Amino acid sequence: MSVSEEFDPENVHALQLLYLAADVALTKEFAVYRLRRVIELCAPALERLGETVSDPDSEEREFSATFKASLRQNLAYWRDQSRILPSLSL
Repeated sequence: MSVSEEFDPENVHALQLLYLAADVALTKEFAVYRLRRVIELCAPALERLGETVSDPDSEEREFSATFKASLRQNLAYWRDQSRILPSLSL
């Protein structure tokens, strides 16, 4: 995936991540480490989202729950991709 190509975040997988890392001179090991670290840091922060919503019946609470569910799904996806990434090669 080059800079001139249209970027579709819904269509990025472990192999594309490996190509992107190579394009900016990062090793596969570093890419795996950083991806896993981001997941490790995001997961607990995700659980704290919405703790400051004052009205439990508000639209804000509903939005927060939907947003958290989407982020959980993305974290699970990238956790799986981080397991695949070490076995890939360019």
